[in-house]
Amino acid sequence: MDVKEAYKQVEGEFIPEDWELKRLGEICTPSNNRINPLTSTVNYKCVELEHISQETGRLLGYTDSKLLKSQKTLFEKNDVLFGKLRPYLKKYLLAEFDGVCTSEIWVLKTKNEFDSKWLYYQMQSNKVINIANQSTGTKMPRAEWKTVEETLIPTPSSKIEQVSIAAALSDIDNLIQSIEKLIDKKRGIKQGTLQELLKPNDNWAIKKLGEIGECIRGVSYNGDSDLYQDDTWNSVRLFRSNNIQKSTIDYNNLQFVKNTRVKEKQILQAGDILICMANGSKELVGKSAFYLPEDNLNYTFGAFMGSFRIFDQDTDKRFIFYNFQTYSYRSFIDILLSGSSINNLKPSDIESIEIGYPSKTEQIRIATILFDMDKEIVALENKLSKYKQIKQGMMQNLLTGRIRLV
Repeated sequence: MDVKEAYKQVEGEFIPEDWELKRLGEICTPSNNRINPLTSTVNYKCVELEHISQETGRLLGYTDSKLLKSQKTLFEKNDVLFGKLRPYLKKYLLAEFDGVCTSEIWVLKTKNEFDSKWLYYQMQSNKVINIANQSTGTKMPRAEWKTVEETLIPTPSSKIEQVSIAAALSDIDNLIQSIEKLIDKKRGIKQGTLQELLKPNDNWAIKKLGEIGECIRGVSYNGDSDLYQDDTWNSVRLFRSNNIQKSTIDYNNLQFVKNTRVKEKQILQAGDILICMANGSKELVGKSAFYLPEDNLNYTFGAFMGSFRIFDQDTDKRFIFYNFQTYSYRSFIDILLSGSSINNLKPSDIESIEIGYPSKTEQIRIATILFDMDKEIVALENKLSKYKQIKQGMMQNLLTGRIRLV
């Protein structure tokens, strides 16, 4: 690799001539300033891991410290909070007020010559996350500061440049947040519209889903002998519960099941409605997605899944799918599960659901309105994904000095 004249190689990394590689422990230190909420005269806002949104650096809420019994760590405005449990290493926050937090969170105090917002973005970098991921413990593995503090950070000698880097990354964060807020608003509008459009009126019939289709249970298989690591000539691509995300199908993390385990009717058809029939979490049971083929390959679904297949020719399939997004559907599922310790639906449960049933012309009209709203939301989600990728590229370039702002 050719090194530009204004760059140097230090510890195998290329950084600007006027930058240094500094240990993270030279830039910040974790606070051990703790208080007991029960004896403190101050009523603090307490931040727990559940209050920090994953990968966004956003605060979702807090707890009144007077409601807590164990000791908590004090933090001040502009301290960097970082979740140190392995499943939550991408929970980070730049504090906007003085408060306290639980022991699963590091409170990182920046030394005077460094900018705390610049440190906040450094803690989001792949380098720091990967080193923090070398955690210890089995039940609840957590990052060790003695390991993380040795992370070598490319560091501008000028605090002004650190501030400039943080400002540029803050701008893209603000843009991402504005798109996320717009998506939430559009989803709220769509949900309200859906509830109104699917409310039965006097001209509608009432039908059970079993009158217009059937619910098919998924493929049973042996995980040791019936799955392949890759797609083969004698396998079928298999969806599981995690492949349903926000009422759409996620084609990542597929499994490949032996085709002899799959019955012909368990091969998905266009317009089938995939349903999570069983899950450890009751909230996830009943979630659904509309299947439209994206290629010419065969897909099926696992034993904890179901597929509602419409056979009635006078029924619009998308209209039926939108009924799986109503509050009445969710309420029906919750009531079914409330009397059982097993979070498991039967095909007959789905087939017994009653819905308002207008003429096919009206079904198509309603489904078209809701589908157009879905398309707008998908376009915004694609835009959001693009800007998140842009942010990652900016972090790679700005935090390493490949692109200079001053």
